[in-house]
Amino acid sequence: MMNERKRIFGKNAIVSGMMVITAMLSAMITGCGCQKADEVSLCTPDSAATANSVPAVTYSEEEQAVLDENLSIDAAGNVTDGSGKQLKVGEDGKVEVKKADGTVVKVDPDTVRNVRQQAESADQSSGGSQQATEKPVTSTQSPRETSPQKPKETVPQTKPTVKPTEPRPTEPRPAEKTQPTTVDPHAGKAYHEAEYEYIKHPAETKQVKVVDREAYSYEEPVYEEKWSMICWGCGADVGNDNMTIAQRDEHMYQHILNGEPDGYHSGYTTVQVGTRTVNVPEESHYETKIVKEAWTEKKLIREAGWY
Repeated sequence: MMNERKRIFGKNAIVSGMMVITAMLSAMITGCGCQKADEVSLCTPDSAATANSVPAVTYSEEEQAVLDENLSIDAAGNVTDGSGKQLKVGEDGKVEVKKADGTVVKVDPDTVRNVRQQAESADQSSGGSQQATEKPVTSTQSPRETSPQKPKETVPQTKPTVKPTEPRPTEPRPAEKTQPTTVDPHAGKAYHEAEYEYIKHPAETKQVKVVDREAYSYEEPVYEEKWSMICWGCGADVGNDNMTIAQRDEHMYQHILNGEPDGYHSGYTTVQVGTRTVNVPEESHYETKIVKEAWTEKKLIREAGWY
């Protein structure tokens, strides 16, 4: 009686364990996106990937500006924006980036380099994972719908006949290239120095006027020979051109009253009748003045070279 109870209890425990395992398998299959347990199916990597949530990546303000404005950096360390325009580096070693909302963010060139390297690494890893996930998914069919497959006919494998290797003909060696003989371009020629002709040119001169004395003018008296009657007492001309006969007699009578000699004598005398202007020209001479000094012209007759 006791043994029967142990056997029944053991059977019940086994049945209960199998039910628990079946429930766990069903839950696992349902969680990974597979079909019912009574269907033959395979879980795809995409369904397994959706089960694991990817944590959100947070970027700093500088890193977000690099991504938004599509900044890049070349090998020389120059930072350019998405349009290819090179950005100027300030005194603090950073470039100013004007965002779409009008705010300006200063970005360090090292930040641009790090963000670009991370983006390239992410692109490479995403490309590899995409190739891994693009595997064909096996269509799920119920065991009831599957038709029995015919056994494959085995074809006896025949070994390929191997032909004896024929000896390869020896290829002739390529003829060695002979170096071209160097020809002396100066053979049969002699080097000549440049030849010049020296032409002496005399000094260029001209005659220059030198004034020794400036021109000037002066007035000189004009004299004439005139018939005159000269008084003995005073030397005055008492001729007819100056006095009448009555005036001359009165003049002589006054000399008598004064006890002076009277009378006159006549003849030609030199008398000043006026003046004239005399113009004296300048006195000058000419001297030779040098306009251009004498010089020697150097004229090339033959250039230096091999002839």
